[in-house]
Amino acid sequence: MKKLVHRAVAIANYSRIIVRKNLLLFLMIALIPVQLNAGGFSINIGVNHSWLVYPNSSLPFENQFRPSYSIGVNSIQQVLQDVELSIGLRLFNIGRYNSFESGMSDYDVTISHIYISLPIRVGYQIVENVYPFVDVETGVQLHSGSKLTTSTGLNEEKTFTDEMNRLNIFAGFGLKYLFRIDQHQFGISGQYNFGLLRVSKDEQFDITETGSHGWIDWRTREVVMHVEYYFDI
Repeated sequence: MKKLVHRAVAIANYSRIIVRKNLLLFLMIALIPVQLNAGGFSINIGVNHSWLVYPNSSLPFENQFRPSYSIGVNSIQQVLQDVELSIGLRLFNIGRYNSFESGMSDYDVTISHIYISLPIRVGYQIVENVYPFVDVETGVQLHSGSKLTTSTGLNEEKTFTDEMNRLNIFAGFGLKYLFRIDQHQFGISGQYNFGLLRVSKDEQFDITETGSHGWIDWRTREVVMHVEYYFDI
């Protein structure tokens, strides 16, 4: 009987830890029914180009274009005649591809951070169907990892999610254009986002098994393009 009680207490404690660590994620999921009752919603799919800023690094990083994904759903409400408010969920990969030389070897390092976020956007229609907007997103980091390859044949992958801050806040601005094809409404948007909080918890941490280090002040930057499809409910 005592073993069962201890086991039940352990399970309850573990459950509380899981809830605390993922509270924002649970709130995001719980908000989906509320969002979809707002009067209309859109689904969007797009590509992004992202990078990490290292203000204190002197290494000659070469930022190369490596597009990744951004997908989401948004609820939309017309709050004033020309003012639009939307709340949604977005899943995206943000990171960087680094290529540099050190010693007698060439290094290629891919760093990825996968987030799910709660974006809140306010747009204003300046001319018909054209909306400049500002955007704030609170994101939960689901996974972080790196992949290292060298010209000498080394191929290594590492996950370091626990070394990262699980929460981040992104602020951005962009422009959206709406158009119709037959009776269907679409949108195209472009946006620039910058992370307000640093990605890593500590000053330094190992990003590869061989012991190379990351830097304290990783900050995210992202340019993203979406194609959206609108539903009326």
